Amino acid sequence: MTEKAQHDGVDMPDIIELDMDGATLDDRPYRKQKIKKTVFPIGIFLMLFIILSFIAAGASFVYFMYAGKSGIAQIESYTRSYSIPLAEAFANMAEMCYREKKYSRLRTLFHEKIEQRAIDQAFVVLKNGKLIAHSDPDIEKKLKGNLASDEFDYNLDLILKPVYRASREALFTDYNITSIKAPFEREYRMLLKTYFYKNIDSTGWLVSRAIFKKKKPVGAVCFIISKKRIYSFITGHVDRSARLFTISMAIAFIVSLFVSLVVLVRYRGIQKRALASGSGEIEFISPVRISTQEPIAVELLNVGGEGVDTMSAGEGSPFQQKRAIKEAIPLQDKE
Repeated sequence: MTEKAQHDGVDMPDIIELDMDGATLDDRPYRKQKIKKTVFPIGIFLMLFIILSFIAAGASFVYFMYAGKSGIAQIESYTRSYSIPLAEAFANMAEMCYREKKYSRLRTLFHEKIEQRAIDQAFVVLKNGKLIAHSDPDIEKKLKGNLASDEFDYNLDLILKPVYRASREALFTDYNITSIKAPFEREYRMLLKTYFYKNIDSTGWLVSRAIFKKKKPVGAVCFIISKKRIYSFITGHVDRSARLFTISMAIAFIVSLFVSLVVLVRYRGIQKRALASGSGEIEFISPVRISTQEPIAVELLNVGGEGVDTMSAGEGSPFQQKRAIKEAIPLQDKE
């Protein structure tokens, strides 16, 4: 049904009533979807585990470096604390034995300290390299009374250093014992030397103290102490640090799993309360159809003014409209 009204000679908008198919609100389409159960929060678990793993690795590395360096420093300090006073005491006794030309008592004291594992070798050598006494009789026979006969194992320049200086102070220096090797592969030893213990290549310490006769240095009493305690400490410390890292990673895994389970239980509880308050289904309304029981009045504005005819029914389409098209800008003929 179409109506056209006029008011004071002005065409009023066309009004068309459209009668819909009578669909009601109850006929609107919808779909239902089941609420899925909350699954294990793998993202939260992985995020926490990665963060805690970095923390565990950092803590294990800090422990390895700090505790390792502190332990080595304590071993060196302890070795220095007992070896230097012992060298002072043996030097005083060696001066007495040198005056008396009797060294049996000195050898007995050497054996006692070796049995106590305080030192590995002890000997007295004169300034010219002559060996007076040695803690190991077999080595003393092998050397044939002259320390210079085995320069590969005994560095005379380093051994007689306090004699050349004429110093009464005991020297504590790193010393390479050729019969002892560091129990680490070359690449690991280089890493330990660079970042952990720079003197790992030297396998022992040399403690030497000059002996005097009438204020003149005539020889030196020397101790050779191996670094086996340091090597044993490093090996054990590496194992302890590896166990600490393993335990830390296990704790990181357990904590990450526990937090993830707490989050899962929390969301499951929220979901159960949501299901308890409804049917457990969610309706998604699709606004595809316009449903009403009343006809809709549609106003068609007469935009063109003059020359615009009202809509009339046609065969091809429900509406047909004739409008006169005017030129927006008049065109002038070209001369």
